Amino acid sequence: MMRQSGLIRYPGGKRKLLGEIMTRLAQMRRHLGPDAEYREPFFGAGAVGLAFLGHNPAARNAWLNDRDPAMAALWDSVIHKGDSLKVMVEAFPEAVRLLEDCNYFRTLRGRLRSITDPSDLRRFPPAVVGLMKLAAHQISYSGLGTCAGGPMGEELSRYDPVRLIGKIEACGEILGSVRLKAGTCTCLDFERLFEPGEALFYLDPPYYKAGTRLYQFAFTHSDHERLMRALRRESRPWLLSYDEHPAILDLYRGWAQIDRVVVDYTINGPRRKPELLLSNHP
Repeated sequence: MMRQSGLIRYPGGKRKLLGEIMTRLAQMRRHLGPDAEYREPFFGAGAVGLAFLGHNPAARNAWLNDRDPAMAALWDSVIHKGDSLKVMVEAFPEAVRLLEDCNYFRTLRGRLRSITDPSDLRRFPPAVVGLMKLAAHQISYSGLGTCAGGPMGEELSRYDPVRLIGKIEACGEILGSVRLKAGTCTCLDFERLFEPGEALFYLDPPYYKAGTRLYQFAFTHSDHERLMRALRRESRPWLLSYDEHPAILDLYRGWAQIDRVVVDYTINGPRRKPELLLSNHP
């Protein structure tokens, strides 16, 4: 099985917190029945969900979701159109060279930014949006995708087709072994995932402070408040990861378990950055 680090380069990915998150989720899962559903409303690059589903044989039901239609389309391609996606991933570098277009990243970014609703996906052939999403994050500075000003300095320096194809196969194997809600990665507002049913939640919403600079589908303050209210009503076990910010502490202090974890990041230069792990279970 692959070393779970997510399918693509993605800002705010939880690879460096993975061990701590896995331990906590496994403890929460032990108190649930065999049919309990793992629900992840902000699936993103998938590092946490893939690791949890890949290493917990008892977790066979999952609801994976991402509000970004292009991200959801990428995961749908991994699940249902893996062969087509792999062919396009392999052909992408040569296609870029043949085009001799120095603005290929701008073209990718513009097309992805135009996809704001699942209905927009109908303008593109199956799996093409998945390739665009994967390529944009893989070749952009710090994996910022549509929020990046341009590609890495060295053309396609981070784009390794062999490695990406291996990841697509490994992700497809894990996701093909579980029963997914709607058979795919859904593209819904996060509140839809709080419908009734035995479940365990892991949530990694857009960062509070830098969200608009990192994500095409960032949160407003009211979105962060809306998430807090949904979680405060929730008695089922949940684990939430956030950037440390006074506004987040104000929302959760006094009723949720809050733990501060320091993580090494390299975006905008090497630095140590505090993150928060919050839950309704001690």
